[in-house]
Amino acid sequence: MRTTQVAVFLCLLAGCTDQGGVVTPTPTPLQAALAPGQSLIVYPERLTVTFFGVTADSRCPMGAECIWEGDGAARFSVQMDRAAATACTLHTALQPNFTESGVFFIQLVGLDPYPRIGSRIDPASYVASVRVSRMIVD
Repeated sequence: MRTTQVAVFLCLLAGCTDQGGVVTPTPTPLQAALAPGQSLIVYPERLTVTFFGVTADSRCPMGAECIWEGDGAARFSVQMDRAAATACTLHTALQPNFTESGVFFIQLVGLDPYPRIGSRIDPASYVASVRVSRMIVD
């Protein structure tokens, strides 16, 4: 259900309509915020990016003094049309923070909420912001 809601929202946002069998391409780059279990679909290639959740979050909490910024790791599935889905983990500070699929570049650009001293983040409350761009192919 969440996949459908995000796909419909993105289609409405992008003007993606089916008029006489013609699907208007989703304009890129586009950025979307996904909760665990949500997907976005880019048309007409049917690129599907699904956010499964956060596998690690060592980001320095707000108000703390840390030696380094830490890192958040988010697990995704990327699938092009009917090809087999590929699982990947993208990071906020470490590499890789992006992946490629076909002519698309998928990048993790944010992970919310940000940690706070003395509080635990409910895994279901994470939101991953991803940017999808078409690569220029000569």
